[in-house]
Amino acid sequence: MRRNAASLAAAVALVAVTVPCLLRLAQWRFDCYLHDTAAQALALSARGETPWQWPFNDSEDVVAGRIFDAGNFNFSDGVLTVQSDGRAFEIGLPLPTKPDLQRFPQMEIAASVDAPGRLSIVAAQDLGQPATHTPPVELNPNRNGGPIALTPLPASAAMLRLRVELPNGARFHLGRVALNRAADAVAPDLNAPPDIAATIGDKTTNAELAAIDATSDLRTLPILLLAPGTNPNGPRSLLERVRTQIPAGILIPIDEVESTFAQARARVNAPAHEDATSRIGWIALAVWLLAVSASLKFPPRNAAWRAAQEAALVSIAPIVFIASDSFTGRLDAVQLCFIVAICLYAIRLGFPCDWRLNGSARAWLLAGAVVVAAICIGLLAHSANQPLRAISTGHLARYLVWALFQQYLICVVVTARWRQAGLPSFVAIWFGAATFALMHTPNASLMLATFFGGLCWCALYLRERALLPLAFSHAVSALLLIALLPPDWLYSAEVSARFFQ
Repeated sequence: MRRNAASLAAAVALVAVTVPCLLRLAQWRFDCYLHDTAAQALALSARGETPWQWPFNDSEDVVAGRIFDAGNFNFSDGVLTVQSDGRAFEIGLPLPTKPDLQRFPQMEIAASVDAPGRLSIVAAQDLGQPATHTPPVELNPNRNGGPIALTPLPASAAMLRLRVELPNGARFHLGRVALNRAADAVAPDLNAPPDIAATIGDKTTNAELAAIDATSDLRTLPILLLAPGTNPNGPRSLLERVRTQIPAGILIPIDEVESTFAQARARVNAPAHEDATSRIGWIALAVWLLAVSASLKFPPRNAAWRAAQEAALVSIAPIVFIASDSFTGRLDAVQLCFIVAICLYAIRLGFPCDWRLNGSARAWLLAGAVVVAAICIGLLAHSANQPLRAISTGHLARYLVWALFQQYLICVVVTARWRQAGLPSFVAIWFGAATFALMHTPNASLMLATFFGGLCWCALYLRERALLPLAFSHAVSALLLIALLPPDWLYSAEVSARFFQ
């Protein structure tokens, strides 16, 4: 009895320590994001450059991957070519956040045409609102126009498009679009004490944010300090509201001002290159593949050590991939290779298998209990004034496949191997649940949900060794919580860099 009580106390203590650690990690990653993006914005402003520029390399560089009301179009050597069919066509510019058109009131367009035409800029301050447009400017072959003034457009834009009118068969060649500062814009002095617009926190209202924007100098970019809060995803919610109310605002954690300006100065002197980031990714992939190859060719003779090594290798790769904030939803070559390598290694570790796909009635009942718990949590937190998020059958089917792979990775590979390494059952379960939570960094609320859900599912796996009940429980619980909980609790289960978009 004493032994069981001691084990239970140790388990509760481990969980109690893990929760604040997960929250602190989420806050640290969020602060790192603000630190990096603020330093980048300050450096660009100090160099007189703009963060708002659009290249045109492929269909991902335009809204919806197509040109609205166009004939034919193609991408080649960084140029988008659109052939008109006689109708006015529109090119949507992707907007990760709203641009401030008062502080970036000019649009520079690198384009050419092979027949006379007209171009105007179309914008809407919010999706669903009526759009406004600039007066059309003339397009002439072999002559580039100057910057287009955006004064007639709203103060900020949730939708921004180029509207082009050309004769039937004429072509429009677009190389680059950028929003530029006004001629009287003031660059920040990175060597002087910053001029802080305001210090804000979780409790700052939208009206207060709007007042800050209304009283700030349009010649400068407002610098805002973020005070610590208590709500796990409160800073993310505040960031969303700042992007709406003060689109050009630079948000810096209150304790990171000096280091942010130091990094901005370093970026001015040595601008970062995307190639360096790509090289780091390839190096990380090569190191991981070498470690995996070495473990396969020279596995430890001790079975427990071998299991621990395999569990660590299969856990580290996805955690680093997600926690490094490198996943934006658009996979590059190194990320695709990483995902394929992780999947192949995980599949190899699952065989010969000591698990089964389907489970007993007891396994389904126990997995269903997690769904009931998710329903209770969702209903308790749901607001009657909040509409339910619709979930289609296709969405459920796709998520079920994704949940099946996640449960395979966390339960069959990670949890089972930590158990084979000789760890007590609960410690192995904790390792599996903690790995699952870390794979959802930096979404604080989602990290907590996946940690506690992971504890349940990993425990059920060690008991039943059945995957399908767990995958069904995972998919249904997640979709129910996304549908019922307030939107700023889970942010549609977004992770890594997508959480900040």
